[in-house]
Amino acid sequence: MSACSLICLIGFMGCGKSTVGRLLAERLGCAFLDLDSLVEERRGKSILEIFRCEGEEAFRGYETDALNSLTGRGRLVLAAGGGAAVRPENSRFFLENSFTIHLQVSFPEALARTRFDPLRPLLRLPQESLKALYDSRLPEYRRLGLTVATDGRSLEQVVEEIVRLLRARGQLREDLGQVHP
Repeated sequence: MSACSLICLIGFMGCGKSTVGRLLAERLGCAFLDLDSLVEERRGKSILEIFRCEGEEAFRGYETDALNSLTGRGRLVLAAGGGAAVRPENSRFFLENSFTIHLQVSFPEALARTRFDPLRPLLRLPQESLKALYDSRLPEYRRLGLTVATDGRSLEQVVEEIVRLLRARGQLREDLGQVHP
């Protein structure tokens, strides 16, 4: 893959995609976009409303449409929803259109970070089902992106590791520290 200007952050809920994404975008002088927010904007409803009124499958379709609308977009850090990366029709997008980073979080840490968030519909699942979902998604996250561990690390440490990976893979111009156009 040639140097790209779209960086996608993937991983299970609570791994830090949105928070790390905002900081990374600021560090690189890029725009930041949260895929869930884009879906909400395009549909005129919250994720919770979409799940409640139309179901998860409809949401996943909207998510795919929103993701595909970003093809060819440059100078952007994208926080993709936890399920976007594991949907087969989205794999090509992550492999061909972006430099993809998997933010790894352990299951206990993911629960600790998200347990009080009422806006996460998947938290309504029994814990065993949520753990099975976590385990099933992990191999796909790893297949699609380079892994950066987040447990026990500060946001700054995670951002710095991503910047190092971008530099090592030729994705940053050393003189400006910016993503290649």
